[in-house]
Amino acid sequence: MNNIERVLSLLALLREGREGHTFQEIAALFPGEYGGEAIAAKRKFERDKREIIELGYPLSFGGKSADEGGDEAEQRYAIDVNDGLLPNAGWTSPELATLYAAGSAALQSGTFVAASDLQGALRKISLHDMAPFAVPKIRYLGTGGSSEDPDQESEKNSTVWSALKRRKRLSLTYQSPNASEPTLREVDPWGVAHRRGVLTLVGYCHLRRKPRVFLVPRILRIKVNTSKPNTPDYEVPPDFSFDKYVGIRAWEHKLHEPVNVRVALRGHARARAADLFGVAPSSATDEICTLTLSVTCLEGLIRTVLPLSTEVQIIDPARAVAAMRAAALAIAEMHEAPTT
Repeated sequence: MNNIERVLSLLALLREGREGHTFQEIAALFPGEYGGEAIAAKRKFERDKREIIELGYPLSFGGKSADEGGDEAEQRYAIDVNDGLLPNAGWTSPELATLYAAGSAALQSGTFVAASDLQGALRKISLHDMAPFAVPKIRYLGTGGSSEDPDQESEKNSTVWSALKRRKRLSLTYQSPNASEPTLREVDPWGVAHRRGVLTLVGYCHLRRKPRVFLVPRILRIKVNTSKPNTPDYEVPPDFSFDKYVGIRAWEHKLHEPVNVRVALRGHARARAADLFGVAPSSATDEICTLTLSVTCLEGLIRTVLPLSTEVQIIDPARAVAAMRAAALAIAEMHEAPTT
């Protein structure tokens, strides 16, 4: 049988009965697959176990391992599918339909970092009865937030996600917003997330010798460590929290020391100040209000303010005003009529 048939057959066997099976019992049932030379057979079995775990099945190990002083020959393997079930979230039909629509839009963008995992989640949602709320057909409209080719962006995102799942080290050529030249980095990825349309990676940077935050669109080249592909290169700290390094809002990414930035809002934006920026205005008149933000990613704030620039302006400090003006001029130049 081929690799897929072997893994599926092993999966079916391990789901039979809660007492589990030893490796010797499994080898006796599959002599053509796990028979022969002991080291090679055991290595193949270890690969198949990893495949089952990556498929999302809760593989349990009964008895003590050899590292714990037990007899490895007596260790039993089993799968109880009930161990892998999450409690019912209690979502209503319209909530499920909305979640399905949002997930479908992300999937159709072609650049979602965990596309295969999202496909699996959408299939599970589709099994629920959402009537009378028909699942809408999604037409994805790209935001234009990245200047990369969609295929290249998708490939880079997939590389990051694959390295994270397998805990493999990444070699990056990274263009920091605070540096004029790109730098080469060796990074152990700890976590990734989409925050306000920006895919962000947090990991241990061996160049800086501390955890660092990387905006994935700023990664110019990326390569996964190919040595021992099925062996993790590192362990994620047990107390790691993504929110400790990356804020929810675009200007809260931890990319530089905090800077207090004052923002002025007029018109409709004035009434939505708290919703737009998450803080209450520090001063207000009938026409204008101002607020102060603690900014650790000035580029993220500029990306947020630019689409609102008819009603929202950065007014202090001077370097933030200059950066906002430079970004606006760059956009204006892109849209100038070509000279003839």
